[in-house]
Amino acid sequence: MRALLPVVLVLGGCWSWSFPEELLQPDGPVPDQIRMDASVDATLDARSDLLLDGSLEAAVDLTVDASPCSTTCSDTTPVCDATTGACRACREHTECVGGLCALDGRCPVTAKIGYVKQNRNCPGSGTKTDPYCSLKDANAGSYAYLWVEGTISEDVTLDTAKEYHGVSGATLQPSACDKLILDKVAVGLEGFTILGNVKVQGGASATLSHNTIGPSGCIGVTAAGAFVTLLRNLIAGHTGGGVFVDGDYAIQNNIIVKNGATDLTWGGVKLKPANVATPVFINNTVSRNTSKASNDKEGGGVRCEVASTPLVNSILWDNTASTNGQLSPNCTPTYCDVQGLAPSPDCITDDPTFVGGSDEFSASYYHVQSGSKVKDVGTPTGAPAVDFDNQLRSDGKPDIGADEL
Repeated sequence: MRALLPVVLVLGGCWSWSFPEELLQPDGPVPDQIRMDASVDATLDARSDLLLDGSLEAAVDLTVDASPCSTTCSDTTPVCDATTGACRACREHTECVGGLCALDGRCPVTAKIGYVKQNRNCPGSGTKTDPYCSLKDANAGSYAYLWVEGTISEDVTLDTAKEYHGVSGATLQPSACDKLILDKVAVGLEGFTILGNVKVQGGASATLSHNTIGPSGCIGVTAAGAFVTLLRNLIAGHTGGGVFVDGDYAIQNNIIVKNGATDLTWGGVKLKPANVATPVFINNTVSRNTSKASNDKEGGGVRCEVASTPLVNSILWDNTASTNGQLSPNCTPTYCDVQGLAPSPDCITDDPTFVGGSDEFSASYYHVQSGSKVKDVGTPTGAPAVDFDNQLRSDGKPDIGADEL
């Protein structure tokens, strides 16, 4: 996998329980049940310089006890792995003393972690007992890391370098298309349900991790003149199309489904990389997206604007269009599963055998069944260490697609 990405925004799936009041108390750790499994793929562990600018990096200085590791763990690798006896980046919030694992795998000190809850006393100071009442206030505040609780119905431009982490069930609900904007700097969103779309602009380096994005009448994620990193997101139900990136990107372990419309020239993903040697598109599942794709430059699943745009270890299945249902000719898939087409010798054309079910907009629908032909036929080169569910992938023979059996 090529060099990865900038900062992160992580959006989470839907959880039903409410924000525990314990988190708002001045003393005591964050309860285990609210710490999401929002880990950053281990392939990012050695690339923290690409994820955070100086303002965030300086805010992270907590070191975790090294035993049984032979050396004291550092702020960049704060967790002592009892299995390997080596220090590594954090992967889950529960591994950090402060209760929050940053997107680059560091453990921030508690003094750098603030809180947001809409409809509290406004504007709030950002503490546990007096949280900010809006993302706008958090954006202007001093905390580098924010826990966000509940439903935030707000149109906002986030233009300071911060990470926003959703407490289980946290929802962002902008009023219309392009009203949740990440602008100019490195911003991260993790663990949210976003009932709308996300726009990245102005040279921002944004990371969206472990979010559910959609549905909307917009394009789900747009990025122009920016570096966008998409990790472990479900992007579904956008009638304007799923993901459109005009610039550089790192897109891995995403499920991109049920986007587009019959009057569009693309459905699931539209890629226009600045340089085909640098973008990363690996271990994604792109399915049941729709476009008209009436000529050979278009595509229902993935449309590539630049010749030889790489797609690796990815499933493109059951996307619909009148001409190129799965992908446009400018795309260059390897180690792929493409319906009706084997564009390279290492690709297959077998039904991935999704689990299915009654909800085509859910991530579980696009997990694969035991016995699927996508098992153990991907390339390990550049493959993420974990899958969509944060489960470890095989080192030697990863599966194709976002889900690892």
